[in-house]
Amino acid sequence: MQCPQCQNEWTPPPDECPNCQALAATPALLAPPPLENVPPMGIHAPYHQEDMVTPQTSGWAIATLILGLLSCTLVAFVLGIIALVQISKSRGQLKGLGMAITGMLCSCVLPVCLMILIPVVVKANKRDQETLCMSNQRQIAMVTKIWAQDNDEMLPSANAFWKDVDMPAHFLICSTKPEQSVGYGFNRHAGGMAIGAFADPTTALLTADSNAANQLISGKSDIDGTRHNGGYISSYLDGHVAWCTTDQLVILIQAR
Repeated sequence: MQCPQCQNEWTPPPDECPNCQALAATPALLAPPPLENVPPMGIHAPYHQEDMVTPQTSGWAIATLILGLLSCTLVAFVLGIIALVQISKSRGQLKGLGMAITGMLCSCVLPVCLMILIPVVVKANKRDQETLCMSNQRQIAMVTKIWAQDNDEMLPSANAFWKDVDMPAHFLICSTKPEQSVGYGFNRHAGGMAIGAFADPTTALLTADSNAANQLISGKSDIDGTRHNGGYISSYLDGHVAWCTTDQLVILIQAR
């Protein structure tokens, strides 16, 4: 090595010239090659929209949701399992997990709800029919009493009863038998009798559900005893109405 000051030559080490103690010149460090396409610090590299993958909705998940809402229980449940497996293996390329789970739940929950709700709805409808029939016969009993008060406390004759009471047509139709213009029958034995002749007005039958062709009740067989939940609706001389069964005692006439 040659000293830059005294031109003395020696073999290192040491790095100092033995003659003048000057430091020997060292070769310049090579600068690293510049990196290409690297943004400066603090500046993010731009990304391109085409580099991003948009996840698609699983067709199995859509089918599961539709069939679940349609209460196709077994098919929806099987398709839901297929959809869940497919989505889990897609590594984010498929979506629809919520749709699949919702469809599977609907396929199980909806049939149970329908099993509970249908009997309740049917029972409520029958109750409404019973209430309407009670209202109709109560109106008939009230009009009959008013007619009797205007006719010396005498009930209409059996053959002219429906003509004399002159009720609006919708009061004469039973909701369970809409095809019959008159769904009730009048107690033929009470026709033309005085109200005071009855021993107990609360048990004196006026009208009841009936299929009799002449709308008159001559015996127990003329009463339709299964029209309302296994029983029938009847009205009485005192104006009250009741639901009864055929095995209960039917008093057609009980005079003093």
